[in-house]
Amino acid sequence: MIVVSAERYPVAVALNEARAAKGLRPLEIRAVPMVLAQDGLPIASRRIRSGVIDRDGRRLTPLRVGVGTANPV
Repeated sequence: MIVVSAERYPVAVALNEARAAKGLRPLEIRAVPMVLAQDGLPIASRRIRSGVIDRDGRRLTPLRVGVGTANPV
């Protein structure tokens, strides 16, 4: 079985097609909803590995917010 987010479901289907072309049995695909972190963005392994959030979705680095504009008007 392969577990993917709904947005990655087409990638899992392509993976199964590639497996079938090699004579391997297809994997069962389970799509799960995305879980949002404290900052409203999805919890993703790349964000955890880079140290932006922890495994529970809490921010480990401050959220940088810019206020203002470069517009002279």
